Amino acid sequence: MPSLSPPQFDSADVFSEGLARVELHGKCGYVDISGRVVIPFKFVHAEPFTDGLALVYTTWGANIFGTEGWDFFRRAGYINHDGKFVIDPRNTLNARGFSEGIAPFQPGISTAQNPKWGYLDKSGKTPDRSWPKFLVFWVKIGIMHGATRKVFRSFQFPPQNAS
Repeated sequence: MPSLSPPQFDSADVFSEGLARVELHGKCGYVDISGRVVIPFKFVHAEPFTDGLALVYTTWGANIFGTEGWDFFRRAGYINHDGKFVIDPRNTLNARGFSEGIAPFQPGISTAQNPKWGYLDKSGKTPDRSWPKFLVFWVKIGIMHGATRKVFRSFQFPPQNAS
């Protein structure tokens, strides 16, 4: 069993693909199992590695007019285990990590009234619309007194009757 490092970070996450996200003084980086910093603290937010890449935010941007307004200049990209950008940071409202070679991404300057999502492949491009054939996700359904359960949903993508 590896030796444990003494407490030294403001926040730490679980290990994923040999690295863990850690935070110090408001910046995120990654450490290896020995506690050695292998990707410096330079991101405003970072997610665990999945499918060989980690989602990182380089800026939080600005919001105008609150939840009904617009988000500007929030930038996210994806790094490899060496900390190098595989997908350069771009404007986004939201993004998620990779799974099965694609990542959900809400690009550009978005508004609460028009939140469009799409997918990126590992080259940073939008995959062919005919793939994946089925869009699968979990939906949380509220049950009595605020408890929730997850329900599996699957939809044909694109719909068969779409032109």
